[in-house]
Amino acid sequence: MAEIERLEGGQTKIDDIRDMSYGECCVWLHNHSEGQLGYISGRGPRSAVVSYAVTDDQILFLMPAYNEITQYVPGKQVTFQVAGESTGPAPRHYDTVSVVGTANLPRLEQAPIVRRTNFVELWPSDVTTSVICLPMAELEGSERQLTDA
Repeated sequence: MAEIERLEGGQTKIDDIRDMSYGECCVWLHNHSEGQLGYISGRGPRSAVVSYAVTDDQILFLMPAYNEITQYVPGKQVTFQVAGESTGPAPRHYDTVSVVGTANLPRLEQAPIVRRTNFVELWPSDVTTSVICLPMAELEGSERQLTDA
């Protein structure tokens, strides 16, 4: 599918859009460490930029206990999105990967995976933290090729 957008100054940008495979989505997630988590709080819909780590089949978030995400996200449906411009030689791409699912606290059998995970963001030892897991069951992505006219 091709889509044409008009930009300021009369430039035209042509975007060719294609769906990314499950494997491409996983690679994208593994190569990044920050995304946008959408959830419903007691005050309505919220969105927060959070760091994350990826295991074989889950995305893990290490959150300080005082963050409202630890209160509202476990057991609830959330959307997590990682988007950005790909690096490398032309052509330029803008990729978006979304994960939708029910977030949960780690189960007992997941404890070894959580202990082995290297989180990008670390908290001081006196700050209580929680790990929140998001299964990568519903994973989709798109790639837009960016061309300046």
